[in-house]
Formats: sequence, structure tokens, C-alpha cells
Amino acid sequence: MNADEQYFTWADSWVITGILWSIPAEAEIDLSTIIGTGDMLNHAIYTEDELKKGFFKAQKRGLISVKENRVSISDSGKDLRAKVQNMRGGLFSIVNNMQKKLNSKRTKLSVVSDNEIDPCDFINEKAVQEGHQRYSANFNKKR
Repeated sequence: MNADEQYFTWADSWVITGILWSIPAEAEIDLSTIIGTGDMLNHAIYTEDELKKGFFKAQKRGLISVKENRVSISDSGKDLRAKVQNMRGGLFSIVNNMQKKLNSKRTKLSVVSDNEIDPCDFINEKAVQEGHQRYSANFNKKR
């Protein structure tokens, strides 16, 4: 990776923001909630590939841990969320602000060994479709 390349793409940042904004500290993984948060942030639905890459990179840099269908936000994930929440801009600038913070040389993130990363096999085409359907059903009930 050369100096101009960034580890976190915009899509990675979108998924990570969706995770950090939908889970307070630790929770059972609910793709419908994460998908709903992503839709709120970008008016779009994550693909299976986007979710897998985002979950991987968030784990790789120590922002979250995934074990037994539960996700935990690390202290560095909570700190990053607080910093981005305090940045200027509205709802639609949150993902851009997250990407800036994630890729900033000032943001010190750990590097987690690959053997400590959950492969997130729960993320597959069927699970994403079901998560989207549950999110849509809940959204329509609230209208």
C-alpha cells in the first residue's frame, strides 16, 4: 500500500459506522439493526461483501470483537465513535468523518492477528436478505 492508499474505503467506513452507531457496547448481532442504521446513513442497503469486509477490517484494527454471534465494541471503538459524534456536520457527513478519522495518521489503532478474527460466517446472502426484510417490516410498522 503506497502513501496515497487508504486502508479503510468509504464502504468500510459506512459499515463500521453502522456497527458502532447501532450497538451501545455489546449485543447479539442483529443484521436488521445494522442494515437499518446503514440505510439511515446512506439511503442504501449493504451488500454481503460490504458487510464481510467492514466486519473484518473493524476486527483487524481492534474496533470490535465478534464471538459466538455477539459483537463487542472495544474502548478504541467507543473513543472513535465519540470523536466522530463530536465532529461538525450533519447525518450525511458522519461516514465521511468516520473515514477521515479511521485513515488519519493520528488515529492509533491496533492490529489484531488474523487467527483472532471471527470469519463472520453468519454474513451470507440469505442472512442479509432476511435482515433487510426484518428491517423493512419494522420500518413499515412505525410509519
